[in-house]
Amino acid sequence: MAKKRKNKVKKRSVAKNTATSESKSAVQASVKKKRFNLFRFFKDVRSEVSKVTWPTRKETVSATLMVFAMVVAAAFFFFFVDKILAVGVRTILGLGA
Repeated sequence: MAKKRKNKVKKRSVAKNTATSESKSAVQASVKKKRFNLFRFFKDVRSEVSKVTWPTRKETVSATLMVFAMVVAAAFFFFFVDKILAVGVRTILGLGA
C-alpha cells in the first residue's frame, strides 16, 4: 500500500513539473521582445504626467514655509541641546576651570 502511494505522489509531481514547464514556454512564446521606442516612451511619459494632480501655488508656498519653520525649530533645538551637553561634559571632565 505504501508503494502505491509513493507512485501516486511521483506521478503528481511529474505532472506538475510538466505543466509548469509547458506554461512557462507558452508564456515565453506569447511574449515577443519589443524594441525600445524612444518616441513612444516620451508619449507615455507625457500621458502619465497629464494624470498628475499638481498642487496649487498657495499649497506649494504653504508647504515650503512649513518646511523652513521646522528646519529653524530643529536648528534651535539641536543648538541648545549641544550647548547643554557641552556644559555637562566640561563640568564632568573639569575642563571649565
